[in-house]
Amino acid sequence: STASYSERVIVLAPTARDAEVTIRLLAEAGVQGVAGRDWRHVEALLGEGVGALMLTESTLADPGIHGLLRLLQSQPPWSNLPVLMLCRQGLQSPALREAGLNNLTVLDRPTSTGAMISAVKTALRGRRWQYQIRDQIESLQRADRSLRLADQRKDEFLATLAHELRNPLAPIRNGLELLSGAPQDKTHVKALAEMMQRQALQLQRLIDDLLEVSRITTGKLVLQRERLDLRRVVEMALESCAPL
Repeated sequence: STASYSERVIVLAPTARDAEVTIRLLAEAGVQGVAGRDWRHVEALLGEGVGALMLTESTLADPGIHGLLRLLQSQPPWSNLPVLMLCRQGLQSPALREAGLNNLTVLDRPTSTGAMISAVKTALRGRRWQYQIRDQIESLQRADRSLRLADQRKDEFLATLAHELRNPLAPIRNGLELLSGAPQDKTHVKALAEMMQRQALQLQRLIDDLLEVSRITTGKLVLQRERLDLRRVVEMALESCAPL
């Protein structure tokens, strides 16, 4: 979605006038800015997607900073939101040290428009790298899920096939035993031979299915539908159970 790739800069300034001026300067540089009314509003905007967050040291005095810090600490592993801080005392600001913000760029306040725009664009370039890392992670996760699903399908197929392979072998084995010990009755022998031929054909089909295991992993199996006489189903079931 658009929000998930957002590069807008959220500005939380001491006054609405300060926020308006900052957003106008960002717009002139081709950067989208949006003003945060308070910490709660900023938290809502963060949930909609953000490229960077711009604050001033005076806003750190608001108790709402703790909620924002918790939100920043709970970012997903790929995300490290850039924070730009305008401070009158620069890095020596006590409020800045207490905030403990990560991925922080500190600008002296007041600062030149050029320095501010340069810092914002640098932060957004870093944010783009984070989005790319996120996309790569998601791509790897999708590939892993696909491999797991293919492996699961293959295991299910092989387990079913192993069970089905045993079914034709029992009547064939039984038929061979009957042929070896029974008198040479042509009718009896013919019936046994036909039964064994049917079961051997079924065995061949199952083996052919085994050779098509690559289709299982790609989900390309095709069901072949055909009309079936239920009497044949009963007869084949009896043949399979006869040895028992």
